[in-house]
Amino acid sequence: MADILLLGPQGAGKGTQGRLIAAEFGIPHVATGDMLRAAIYADTELGRQVKPLYDAGRLVPDDLMIALIRERLAAVDAREGFVLDGFPRTMPQAEALEEMLREIGRDLDVVFEFQLADQVGRERMLRRAAEESRTDDTPEAIDERLRLYHAETEPLVEYFRTRGNLVGIHADRPVQEVFREIQQAVIIRKAPAEIERMARAGEVVADTLALLGEHARPGVTTQELDELADEFIRSRGGTPTFKGYRGYPASICASPNEMVVHGIPGLYALRDGDILSVDVGVTLDGFVADSAYTFAIGEVSEEAERLLEGCQAALAAGIEQCRVGSRLSDISHAIQVATEEQGFSVVRSLVGHGVGRSMHEEPQIPNYGEPGRGPLLAEGMTFAIEPMITAGGADVVLHDDEWSISSADGSLAAHFEHTVAITADGPRILTAATTAVRS
Repeated sequence: MADILLLGPQGAGKGTQGRLIAAEFGIPHVATGDMLRAAIYADTELGRQVKPLYDAGRLVPDDLMIALIRERLAAVDAREGFVLDGFPRTMPQAEALEEMLREIGRDLDVVFEFQLADQVGRERMLRRAAEESRTDDTPEAIDERLRLYHAETEPLVEYFRTRGNLVGIHADRPVQEVFREIQQAVIIRKAPAEIERMARAGEVVADTLALLGEHARPGVTTQELDELADEFIRSRGGTPTFKGYRGYPASICASPNEMVVHGIPGLYALRDGDILSVDVGVTLDGFVADSAYTFAIGEVSEEAERLLEGCQAALAAGIEQCRVGSRLSDISHAIQVATEEQGFSVVRSLVGHGVGRSMHEEPQIPNYGEPGRGPLLAEGMTFAIEPMITAGGADVVLHDDEWSISSADGSLAAHFEHTVAITADGPRILTAATTAVRS
């Protein structure tokens, strides 16, 4: 679910970005301008009321706009989210929107403020009027719309800023550059029923890791573990999420010793004293859960034991920050502090991420950073929290298979991960804790 609001003056590109966002997340673009123009062209009763106002660059009365949006947001296709463009434009409309959302048990994920100088917006609108033969985009009407934006709509920026979900977007840039920034700020929230579906996938992930822990012993190959996982996941009605993802050839990632992540299972036979990071993703009933565990194989060194304990502590510290009202970077900072105070290094080029209908959703979640930055966390957000740390330096190298990543200095690496939902009661781990079985 993603409920997104676009604010900004005429000419800021909200329509173009709204269409791109809607296509990206599979939700409707609720553009009041398009709706009103369609009514004008169809010569409906609403269109006849609106046309003289549009031609003069004036605002449509609040009661008409509120009724229009209330009906639109009640439509079936808006149940999974929407991109709202052109409403609200006044404080009464903003208050009415808040009431509508409260009635349907929803909240805005993010409000984008498109920032654009008046002169740039005016020039864009005049070009659009010429290209599309828009008779209502006269210079006089454009000037009146800009005046009304500053008088009536701009105060809403502060209104939404106080609610903690406003993101400023500099709109005088190429379309795709603006869109990339928008993508990074949208965090899709899940409805309670969707979180339950993720939890069912998470149960399969946890059981798979537990099974692999029982079989990860000296002499067993990583390919044998992969085959075991594939068969088990499918027997539970799931699909191995990794297999075929961007061409990845296996069902799990199996990364021994200095290998940090993305190890392709093969003929490598586990040895006494190894550590093995196993990453498992399962898709079940349309949703993904993702978890990783680093297993000790036989008797391992004291350094390896400390590394595994340290990485688990870093994961716990990150999960503890997954609470309503925290900032996204609070997770990153907690992981970094927990890792470095034990003398280990965070791999900075690898990140956690959002997860849900897709394995990788926004946002990216680095395992380092200053606290108090980024979007506010809200109920329904679901993240894959995954510290990846080494006993040596933070630098890594990519192997020739273009998947496997190892520490550059050959130091041992660990990777622990859980899929976590943010709830009113605190963080909920959707991939139940697993325990390594020592051989």
